[in-house]
Amino acid sequence: MHPNSQKVPNICIIRLSAIGDVCNAATIINRIRMQWYDATITWVCGTQEKALLEMIPNLNLIVYDKKAGFKGNRQVWQQLRGQSFDLLLHLQASFRASILTLGIKAKRRIGYHRSRAYEMQWLFTREHTKAPQGWHVVDNYQAFADYLGCPAAPVSWPFELPENAIANANEHLKNVPKPFIAICPGASKAYKNWHSDGYVTLIKALAQQNWPIVLVGSPADIEVKLAKRIENALDFHITNLVGRTSIAELVALLNQAQLLITPDTGPAHLAASQHTPVIGLYAHHNPERVGPYGYLDLAVSHWGQLIEQQTGKKPSQLPWRSRVKDAKAMQTITADEILAKIPQALEAAKTSAGSEPPNPSC
Repeated sequence: MHPNSQKVPNICIIRLSAIGDVCNAATIINRIRMQWYDATITWVCGTQEKALLEMIPNLNLIVYDKKAGFKGNRQVWQQLRGQSFDLLLHLQASFRASILTLGIKAKRRIGYHRSRAYEMQWLFTREHTKAPQGWHVVDNYQAFADYLGCPAAPVSWPFELPENAIANANEHLKNVPKPFIAICPGASKAYKNWHSDGYVTLIKALAQQNWPIVLVGSPADIEVKLAKRIENALDFHITNLVGRTSIAELVALLNQAQLLITPDTGPAHLAASQHTPVIGLYAHHNPERVGPYGYLDLAVSHWGQLIEQQTGKKPSQLPWRSRVKDAKAMQTITADEILAKIPQALEAAKTSAGSEPPNPSC
């Protein structure tokens, strides 16, 4: 089948994790639908990511349980027994995901361009996208749609918020004055996190500007404890919803936020999918690669200067995934740097308010 063929294909997408990566990978769905509206699309995903992908209409989901080990592979293969796909889009450059593809029948197996095909992914695919024009991970995913000949279009997300998620988010926010600022203080990996003292200083400064604050995040122990330390250090009320929302409810909540402040974690991308401006905090990874798409100019980033100190090279001279390895890198960020981005983020919020939402049902 030629990339531009109008034959309606049966497509399998492999992107197991994580929430932010799956959120960004979902940007190819709308372009695929523009090319083949009636295409059957099956997405093999992780257990947590299923809750996000359930917000995409007409998508078949097969859940891979990483904790089950090789048994998880067999469970996926069993569910797909008897199926043969026209296209397998291998969107995860990990050895685990590549092994999983071995038990999935497909006429064409498409993977990343060699420059982005880590962990020997190229050995498990027969075709490869062209080198992406940009640095961002979204550019990687869009390269698949380009390769398939899908019509060019602005990056967009296909999520439709369930009515019950909107209602539950409204219930969580019923005592929160509008507009409000959301802060996701924690990531699941400790090295990505800013410190509680910094958040306390930041929140006190925002409170002086009369901003209501809502803390959000996952039920992960590290996130819950960080949020509690912040809450306990304040002598005034903030709304702490960390660990208290489903993924769909979190997306609905972020849809209503004026802006989000967060380190390098999944909610940054969930907010971007709702056109909610994001002030991202970065020191270990390049925000031009992994920041919230559409809001890279709002990032507070020390990555460039720190990676140059670590390697003695300019960022442009380094491999795409270069990371700062200093465990204390995030502590170099200051509250004043974040506060300085607030006016720009609020201007971006005005623009977003006048634009079309990612999906009419949102």
